[in-house]
Amino acid sequence: MATPLGINNPLQLSNTGTGPSHFDITPGFNLHSYAGGGIPFISRGNGSSGLAPPPAAAQNSNNPAGTATPATPATQGYVQGDNTTIGSGTSTTVDPAYALYAGQANDALGRALAAYNNANGATNQQFNTNQNELTSGLNQTTSDYHTGLTSQDQARLTNDNQIYQNANQGYQSIMRILGGLGAGGGSEAQYLVPQLVGQQLNQQLGGADQTAAQNKQSLTTNYNNYLTDEKKQQQNLNDWKTQQLAQTGATYNDTKAKLSNLLAALNSHADTAANLGSQVNTIDSTIPNTITAPQTYTGTTPVYTAPNLSTFETQTLPAAQIQSASRGAGSTLPYLALALGQDQQKKQQTV
Repeated sequence: MATPLGINNPLQLSNTGTGPSHFDITPGFNLHSYAGGGIPFISRGNGSSGLAPPPAAAQNSNNPAGTATPATPATQGYVQGDNTTIGSGTSTTVDPAYALYAGQANDALGRALAAYNNANGATNQQFNTNQNELTSGLNQTTSDYHTGLTSQDQARLTNDNQIYQNANQGYQSIMRILGGLGAGGGSEAQYLVPQLVGQQLNQQLGGADQTAAQNKQSLTTNYNNYLTDEKKQQQNLNDWKTQQLAQTGATYNDTKAKLSNLLAALNSHADTAANLGSQVNTIDSTIPNTITAPQTYTGTTPVYTAPNLSTFETQTLPAAQIQSASRGAGSTLPYLALALGQDQQKKQQTV
């Protein structure tokens, strides 16, 4: 056996003179060469390489001993075995640019997805900001509207109480004067004064109620106008969000499809690496300009306009009005007229 090549088993070398040298490398792989200088060759199976083996010689008169013809050196190696070979012979070289551009296409897909997510995030952020403004404005306006209605109810109640109080004070004042004149038990005191005071009372109550009702109607009208505007702005905001998300999604899906097709073409070598790579570069460079943040929302936040409200002024029971009412009834009321006159003088003195 020849000296080992410095490689641990199972690599072993055997040589039988001018015959082929055989290296046992691993099970199923053989390294062959011929001592005559053949090209070393690795083959799988029981093939051989190097000098072509000599042809078998037939015994005849010219060659009685049947001596084999010396082997002729193989110019490109001699291979016998299956199709899996490593060594000399023709090999196909793959352009490394295919793998380079395929990597770029994969990276571009990642950048496109990131740009898509960022654009959608910016859209949702703008939507949420404007939605919060609309919601806050609606809540505040609705609260102010109901507060205004309640205030009108309270104002009407306050006015009614004041009207009743004024009427009672006026009635008591007149009755005291009539009583001082000795007419407290007469028809004027028992029938006419209460009637006249009641008329004035009802007139003021009606005025207070009408004022409150008109104010509430004004509040409701303006509030409904606000709701109409708010609903319109809400629809505009919803439409803007839908449009932005659809536009971003369409651009991303188009970019993704193109890059995916180019990636498949690069892996299958469907075209030259240069042509496919040029297309990858073009798409990759346009990602920042195509999958971008949304347009700024330009909608407006509706503003509630408070109406001008009327104020009802309560009055004390005016003697002149009672006197005018009594004369309108066609009555000659000497005691009442005297009482009203004294009452009016008393009020003027206290002013």
